[in-house]
Amino acid sequence: MNCRPAVAAEMDCSEANMMKANGDMDKMAAGEKKTTGMKEMTMAKETMEKKDMAACKMHMNNAMEKGMKSRNFNYREAAN
Repeated sequence: MNCRPAVAAEMDCSEANMMKANGDMDKMAAGEKKTTGMKEMTMAKETMEKKDMAACKMHMNNAMEKGMKSRNFNYREAAN
């Protein structure tokens, strides 16, 4: 059973979304949430290179959830 909270929109694993997510992570204040988010983005990039798009999407969305929790983040805009 997946206990992950529902989100407004999930980001697909694409180069464009990867760039948007990295940009959002860069804007976050230094701290544990940013560090965790950056680790998730690194794993997303690694899985994208391996063509494992399901894992890439999971890691990207995990990273963006960190961003949502750390500040007032418009997830719907980031996904578009």
